[in-house]
Amino acid sequence: MPSLAPLARAAANKELPLVEELLSLHFQACEDARDQLAMSKVCQVAQSNKRRQDKPSWAVGDLVLLDSSDRRKRLHTRQRRAAKLMDRFDGPYCIVKAQPEISSYTLQLNGDNTALLLFHTGKLKTYRENDATLFPNREPARPGPVDVGGEPEYVIEDIVDERTRAGKRQYLVSWVSWPLDSDSWEPVEALDNMEALDWCECQNEE
Repeated sequence: MPSLAPLARAAANKELPLVEELLSLHFQACEDARDQLAMSKVCQVAQSNKRRQDKPSWAVGDLVLLDSSDRRKRLHTRQRRAAKLMDRFDGPYCIVKAQPEISSYTLQLNGDNTALLLFHTGKLKTYRENDATLFPNREPARPGPVDVGGEPEYVIEDIVDERTRAGKRQYLVSWVSWPLDSDSWEPVEALDNMEALDWCECQNEE
């Protein structure tokens, strides 16, 4: 809505009383509209603040959980697989840099500091360690390997990165229903004849 800037009021013209009356009504309507607009903004802010909660704040070294919705969506979209049974949060992960003034935190996603990513507060929640003695059933179950031709194999969720070490290609593999800190670099030989590797190479070619 455009701002209601005050109009320059013309000098009274005694010879045109009707015009003067219309101008007075116009200016009064503008003042009323401005007052109503200001009041509506105040009411809108008040109603929004009723539903707005204080943003959580963490410090370096705190442990948090990371919303897995992006991973679940990627798994469903790329591999056409049901992801509704996956954990809603991954972790815990350690905060290595805190920027509460912009509601952002950098997490260490693996043990060697090679995966440090920035996340918004909305993707995080405080990690509360489970007491396995009191609540043994709350420990998250991790899927074991499946038998493929007599060989145990874990199910790949995604290939998220690649690199070359000593002249050999390696791929950073994310495993189904395992947290991000369980991602591991695997040699290309270990991924032969796997659909995930074929899909990754097709994406690189595009």
